[in-house]
Amino acid sequence: MIIAEKGFLTLDVESTMHLKLGPGRYDIEHEAERHNAWYATHLELTAFLKRENLLGCKFRYKTMSVPGSNRHYEMDRIELDQKGLVILESDSDSLVVNWNNPDYKYKGKYFVVIRDFHNNGFVDVIESIGNSITPFPAKYGHRHMFYSIIAKDCRASLRYKIEVLSVQSSGLDQTVYINYDQ
Repeated sequence: MIIAEKGFLTLDVESTMHLKLGPGRYDIEHEAERHNAWYATHLELTAFLKRENLLGCKFRYKTMSVPGSNRHYEMDRIELDQKGLVILESDSDSLVVNWNNPDYKYKGKYFVVIRDFHNNGFVDVIESIGNSITPFPAKYGHRHMFYSIIAKDCRASLRYKIEVLSVQSSGLDQTVYINYDQ
């Protein structure tokens, strides 16, 4: 199926989340199967985060106002060593994620939460008891994702974007998703 420029198609598929496609050429059956599989994973990860009391939890950060503006800075977030956009070139490239918790007494678990950039759904949640982890994002089959770290006490990092330019994710790059809020 071909969707013309400025066009879009919304499909009612097995999952409760509609599949919305933008301009491009698609194998609808393949897109629907992939969407349903992703949504099943998303539901499993949502249930896991809910059991861990990490879904929608809030941490009370200490804030500092930026003089002369209406902006503020949250001083006690988890800080990642690598900030900004991470671009991975091949299927075998890993992402080394190192972080520091300002609460040096914290000894609990951390969770690396990886989400799809287009629809904000969960792709994976990786547990760690240390402050470093090395995932291989190409295995998820998404070209654009973002990740953050959250501790069991709800203290979290900011979100950072990953772009995978590998063969494994290139086929999925043909999908043009429409924002689900539209």
